[in-house]
Amino acid sequence: MRYYYLKTNACDSENLSADLRYVLDAMDGYTNLNSSAFLPKHRAIAEELCRRGAAFRCARGFRGTSPGPIRGAYWAITGFCNLRCTHCYMSSPVNHPKPPELKRLMTLADRLASGGAVELILTGGEVFSYQQLPELLDYLEESGFYVSNILTNATLVTESTPALFTDRDMFPRFHVSFDGVGHHSRFRGVMDAEERTLRGIRILKDAGFHVGVNTSIDAANLTSLPATYECMKELGVDEWGVARPLRFGCAKGMSIPSTDAFAAVCTDLQERWLADGRPMTLGLEGLYSYRPGAVRTIRPFDGNQPSCWECRDYPYLSDKGLLMPCSAYTDSPVSDSFPDLSAMEFEDAWNSEFLQKVMSITPEDVMAHSPECRTCEYLSECKTGCRASALINAGSVYAADPYNCEILKRQMQKQYYQREKEHGE
Repeated sequence: MRYYYLKTNACDSENLSADLRYVLDAMDGYTNLNSSAFLPKHRAIAEELCRRGAAFRCARGFRGTSPGPIRGAYWAITGFCNLRCTHCYMSSPVNHPKPPELKRLMTLADRLASGGAVELILTGGEVFSYQQLPELLDYLEESGFYVSNILTNATLVTESTPALFTDRDMFPRFHVSFDGVGHHSRFRGVMDAEERTLRGIRILKDAGFHVGVNTSIDAANLTSLPATYECMKELGVDEWGVARPLRFGCAKGMSIPSTDAFAAVCTDLQERWLADGRPMTLGLEGLYSYRPGAVRTIRPFDGNQPSCWECRDYPYLSDKGLLMPCSAYTDSPVSDSFPDLSAMEFEDAWNSEFLQKVMSITPEDVMAHSPECRTCEYLSECKTGCRASALINAGSVYAADPYNCEILKRQMQKQYYQREKEHGE
C-alpha cells in the first residue's frame, strides 16, 4: 500500500495535465496509489511531487499539512529471543518471556503513524520468534508502512520465510548477526546456532534479498575474523560490519579487546578486502566504512544543533513500548525515564520533557560540561561524539565520548582511508 498527502494548493491551476490532476486528487492520505487504479506513471508523478516538497508519503489516514516529526522508527516488536547471547543489550529471553499481543502492536503502529512514520526497521528480541508476524506484516502493509530492514539472528529462517515477504510485495534488507566461524554458537548460547544462522543467510541470499551481516567481537573470537571474512565472501553477503559491543546489557561482563588489538586485525581485513576487489560493503567499527558510490564528507560543525539527527528521524521503540533516542539507552540508568508510547498518544510521548531533553543535547551543551572539548583540534570531526556512548563509557550524556576521542586523537581513521586511497579503485 502507498499513500500520499498533498501539502499545498499551489498546484491549483487550469493548465494541469489530466494525469497530474488525477494524482493530486488521490493525495488524500486514504487512496492507495499502489492499486490497479493507478499506473507506474502516476506513482512517478507522486514521487516527483514529494521530491519537490509539494507532498509527502504517509501511513494511511495521516492528517495534517506537513509530515510528522519522525520519518520512521527502529521497533523491537518483541523482547523474546530463542537464543541466549552473551552480549544481548536487553537480556533476552530471561527478562522478556511473553510475546506481545497483536492488538497492542497494532496500536503502537498507529501511534508511530500519527507521528509521521512511514518506514519501519523491525528488530527484537528475535523478529521470527513472534508467531503472529504474518498478521502484523499484513497490518503494516495495509497501513502504508514500508518495512525497509529486519534485524534477525536468522536461526528461525526456513525455506518458507522468503514468501512471507514476497507474497506481500515486501523486499526488506536483512541484517543478520553472526559472531565468527567456530565461535558463533558460543556467543549465542545454543549448540547449533552457527549452522542454523549460516543456513538462514543462504536461504535469504538464494531468494534474492539484500543481506548484511554484523559480527561482534570479544577477546576470544578476534583471531577468527580472517576465516569469517572468507566465509562472508563465499556466501556473497552484500554488507559485513565488525564491531566490539558496547558495555551494556549482558555485554557488561565481556572480555573486549583493546582498540589496538582490534585495529591490528581490522588492518589485515581491509588489506584482504582491497586485494579481493571490495567484494562487499565493509564497516570496521568507527575506524573505517565503505559503501560503493558513497562520497565521504564531513558535515559542517554547528555547536547549536542537536548532536544526533538519526535519533530524531528514526527513534527506537522498545518491546516495552518506551520511545527512546536509540537502543543503547535500553539498559542505561535513565531507561525508565523515557515515555511509554503504549500508554499515551504519540504527540504526548514525543514532547515529553525527558525525551526532548536527551534528543536536543547540542555540542555546546557538551562543551559546557566538558570544556576540554572546546579547544580540541578534532572538534569539527568529532562534534563531541555519540551521547549514548558517552553515557555508557563515561557515565553522562553530557560527557566527552571517550571512544571518539581515542580514534581521532590517535589518527586511527586516517590510516584506513589513506590505505584505501593508495590502493586505488
